[in-house]
Amino acid sequence: MLVGLLVAFVAPLSPAASTSPQPTLRVLDKAPLVLGGTGFRRADRVRVEVVTESVQLVRTTRASRFGTFVVRFDTVVDACHGARAATAVGTRGSKAAIVLERPLDRYCLAPGGAP
Repeated sequence: MLVGLLVAFVAPLSPAASTSPQPTLRVLDKAPLVLGGTGFRRADRVRVEVVTESVQLVRTTRASRFGTFVVRFDTVVDACHGARAATAVGTRGSKAAIVLERPLDRYCLAPGGAP
């Protein structure tokens, strides 16, 4: 019984138990684009960048005390002309990336209407 109590006390102190979750980035909404981050360092300043067909959109936010954040962009996720990928980088080393849509060049029309 003493061994069981000792194991129960020491287990939370092991390195595997003390590692923080891996930072992740996910889509909360596609139109307009809303991204959520988890696993970032608490209160870290995070730079979130979205790549579209023609521009890069950037927002800076601060992670909560739980390491989460939500950012909104004035674009949509679209395989032809909208947001394609996003990255989030914290000033204290947290990083996450996500591919939003892969370009469908073969099916997408050029801005002038010609393929």
